[in-house]
Amino acid sequence: MTQTNEQSAAQILRDAWELISDRDHWTQFAMARRADGTRTAVEADDATAWCAAGAVHRVVPTPLELSAPLNDALQALGRASRQLRGRAPTALNDYYDHEDVALMFKHAIEDVERWQLW
Repeated sequence: MTQTNEQSAAQILRDAWELISDRDHWTQFAMARRADGTRTAVEADDATAWCAAGAVHRVVPTPLELSAPLNDALQALGRASRQLRGRAPTALNDYYDHEDVALMFKHAIEDVERWQLW
């Protein structure tokens, strides 16, 4: 894990989960949606709901760059989703329920926090 003055991977994951922890702000089969349910860009001002990956990208300051903490956060989500359901994070988000997404974030946060101790 790389620690810099950027957001840590754990903070990225905590902020992303906070964004979609309310089921009304979580979506499936799109990175982001407007209040009327139509798809929109993750960073759009009118976005009101995000998928797991969309939430991660939303909380990382623009321009989106594959920084080490962002990469670590996305990899941790991948490990967690495969452990939980044997699927990629996007598949877990789209084909399972909000509770599974909550568990994925919980496991991913624990994973990166454990690595940050090293």
